[in-house]
Amino acid sequence: MSLLRKYIPDASHVIDYSSIKVNVDATFVVEPVRILDRSSKRLRRKEAKLVKVCWSHHDESDASRELESDMRAKYPKLFLG
Repeated sequence: MSLLRKYIPDASHVIDYSSIKVNVDATFVVEPVRILDRSSKRLRRKEAKLVKVCWSHHDESDASRELESDMRAKYPKLFLG
């Protein structure tokens, strides 16, 4: 028994490819847009500070949790203001 279901076409599922810039090698760059949330996770002896990041070309539902220190090092402009 398969859990897969037949795809039912929907007009809202159309992706606008004109807004995505594709490189010559068929890759594209995804940049963080904004920070949605901050939290900290307690490990055994450490406390990890996390931020929930909304990425370009993605919805807020696709946001990911990243280490705050890594994001500060790579994208300091997100933490200004």
